[in-house]
Amino acid sequence: MSYKTKVEYSFEEAKKAFWATYLYKNKAGITAAIVALIVFAAFIVNGVWTGNYENVFVFSIVLVLYPIIIYILATKRIRKNYESYKMLHGTTFSYTFFEDAMVSDGPKGTSKITYKDLYKITETKTNFYIFVSSIQAFSIIKSECSEELISFIQKLKTEVNGRIRTAETGVNDTDYEQLYRSVESNTDILYNAKVEWELDELKDFNWLLIKNIHKPIIFVLVIVEIMFLAGFVISFPAHSLRLAIESILLAIVVPVLFYSLFNYRCRKNFYSNKLLRNFVAIITFDSEKLEQISNVGSIKASYDEIYRIFETNKNFYILISDNLAINVRKANCSDGLITFLQDLEQKVA
Repeated sequence: MSYKTKVEYSFEEAKKAFWATYLYKNKAGITAAIVALIVFAAFIVNGVWTGNYENVFVFSIVLVLYPIIIYILATKRIRKNYESYKMLHGTTFSYTFFEDAMVSDGPKGTSKITYKDLYKITETKTNFYIFVSSIQAFSIIKSECSEELISFIQKLKTEVNGRIRTAETGVNDTDYEQLYRSVESNTDILYNAKVEWELDELKDFNWLLIKNIHKPIIFVLVIVEIMFLAGFVISFPAHSLRLAIESILLAIVVPVLFYSLFNYRCRKNFYSNKLLRNFVAIITFDSEKLEQISNVGSIKASYDEIYRIFETNKNFYILISDNLAINVRKANCSDGLITFLQDLEQKVA
């Protein structure tokens, strides 16, 4: 028994997927936004009740600007993510659903995901989103599905979402030596290396993204901090001890909450992704492209389709979009490969 469908990667689909995965069906994201709005509104109500109109002024500005800034940043993020994912522009993927696994096949690679490794499945009016982690999902367009496939995915959704999620790590079905033997006869390969991920590397990668690519996040934090500090400054001519205390407390609490949320999201993304925790892969480089072959499939990218490369003391992160990367540890690289990647980093930049 099998069902087939196809999906063409387009900006419209990328936009729908972003809102579905990051906001529409993201309980944590929605909760954080609602809590922030409630806090701002509470300070405004308190200011009106107590006659503390400095509070009303400062937090009214924050309340108005907050959703506007979030929407603008989200829109820019969608466009930037789509444009950075050059290897998928105009690409059509075919999906085959079997009894125990789904297979994705496209011109840039293939993958096989068993249903036991899925994190959750969500459904909108137009799409299914099949998550392999808390933030990564395959998009399935309902209009491209048969009635039988729609029924199958809805049944699968009930089964997957009804499971108890654990952080246990399974056993890899494919080891590095098996993968290496599958490519060692290819004489076009210049270099190869083992690919692995650990939680600390995922955190390191996400900090790199925030500092180098997703700078608007830092911009918003700075603006919010300036507003709170402005409230502190206003408290002196207004002779308002309450405004001074509230402003300083919020100026401290906001970055602490951001850091805590960052760590929480990294841990959740890592431990929710069974594929990542059980990941075994080898990356190869020839004169024109790189290819990652793993225990779940393969992916190819020509060097002009690479978005960025970041080098740290211990790793190279090869980005194929502005939020997806292949992690190559320097400890797994030959001296020749390290030089090759450093040269490639300069060409990509």
